[in-house]
Amino acid sequence: CRALRTRWLRSLPFALGLLACAASAPAQTISPHYERGVQARRQGHDDEGLREFRVALAEEQSARARAQVGLTLAALGQWVESERYLQGALDNEDAWVRRNRATLQRALDGVAAHLGMLDVRGGVAGAALSIDGEPMGTLPLQAPLHVAAGTVNLQVSAIGYLPSTRRVVITPRVLARETVSLAP
Repeated sequence: CRALRTRWLRSLPFALGLLACAASAPAQTISPHYERGVQARRQGHDDEGLREFRVALAEEQSARARAQVGLTLAALGQWVESERYLQGALDNEDAWVRRNRATLQRALDGVAAHLGMLDVRGGVAGAALSIDGEPMGTLPLQAPLHVAAGTVNLQVSAIGYLPSTRRVVITPRVLARETVSLAP
C-alpha cells in the first residue's frame, strides 16, 4: 500500500507545486500553522503537516487550508476523507482556488482512482451500518457510500435482530451493491 501511495505521489508532481503556490500567497493571510504544515510536508513529515493544516483550517476556514488537508490525506492514503476535503476546496470560488483549480482537480481525479462506491439495500430501517468497524450511517442509505478500494468488512445491525457481517470487494470507480437481510 505504501509503495502504491509513493508511486501515485511521484506520478503527480502537483503536490510540491501546489505547496509552492501556497507559500507565495500574501504573508498576512497565512496562519503560522499553515506555514509549518507546508514546511513539514516539504520535509516529508506528512502526519505533522496534517496536524498543522487541520489547526490552520480551524483558525481560518480557508479553501487553501482545506485543499492542503485533502492533499496531505491523499499522501497518507486516506482516500475517502481526502476526497471530501478536496471537493470542499473546489466548491469554493476564492482567488487561490481559481489559480490552482486544475491542479486540485487532478489531485481529486487521482484520489478517485482509489475509491469505489457501495450501495447497501434491504435490512431494517434504522439499522446501523459500519465498514471495517467504522460507523457509516443507517439504512436506508440516501446515496451510495464512497469507500476505499479493496476488501472491506460490512456490518449491519439493529436492536432485536441478528447482525449481518460480510466481506465485500470494492473496485475503484465501480458501484458495488449488497442486499442484506436481518433475521429477528
